[in-house]
Amino acid sequence: MRLLILIIIPAVILSCKKQGAVACFVEPTGVLEVNEPIKFEDCSVNANEYEYKFGDDNSSNEPSPEHTYNWEGDFTVSLKVKGDKNEDELKRTITIVRIPLTDLVEGDFQGTFVETYVTDTLYNNEYTGGCNVVANNLKEMTVYIPRGSFETKPIGTNVEFTFTELNNIQPERIQNLTRVTGSFSNNSKSLTFTLSGTDPNLNDIPWQIRFTGKKI
Repeated sequence: MRLLILIIIPAVILSCKKQGAVACFVEPTGVLEVNEPIKFEDCSVNANEYEYKFGDDNSSNEPSPEHTYNWEGDFTVSLKVKGDKNEDELKRTITIVRIPLTDLVEGDFQGTFVETYVTDTLYNNEYTGGCNVVANNLKEMTVYIPRGSFETKPIGTNVEFTFTELNNIQPERIQNLTRVTGSFSNNSKSLTFTLSGTDPNLNDIPWQIRFTGKKI
C-alpha cells in the first residue's frame, strides 16, 4: 500500500503543474486590404504579456489588436508571449492587397456552365447559359448564375482582376459551395470562375460549377 501511495503522489503533483505559455493568434481570413482594419484574435495559452510585431515597423501589446496597413505586400506578423514559466513566439505571413476605387465591371456574360460531380459522374451536366455581374459598391460585386448568386471582392483593376472571396450565397441549394476562384480580362472580354463544395440535394457529394464566357 505504501508503494502505491508513493507512485500516486508524484503523478498528482506533475498533473497539477501549470503548463508553459504557448503563443497563438487566429490568422485573418478573406481579402486583406490596404487601409482596412485587420483583427488578430488571441488564442494563446497561459500568457500574461503580449508583443505583436506587424512587419511594417508597428507593434502592439494588446492580446487581440486591430492593425491597419498603409501599403500592399507580404508581411510577417509575429506574436511573442510571456507566462510564469517561459516565453513563446509564433510567426505567420499575411498578404495585403490594394483594391482600386474605380467602377467595377458590370454586365451580362454568355458562355458555358459545366457541373461536375467528382464521386458520381451520373449527375454531370453541361449547358449554355448567362451570367450577370452587378457592382454593389466600389469594392464588391454580385455574380448571378442560373443556380443562384454570390458576392465577391475583385483584386486587380477593371482591365484584369481575380477573385477568391465568397460571401452571401443564395439560395440554400448552393450554400454548401464554399470556394471560388475566378478571373476577368477586359482585353478578351472573358470571365471564368469555378465554384467548389458539395450539393445538399444529392447527399452532400462533391460538386463543382465552372463557367467560361464572354461579355455581350
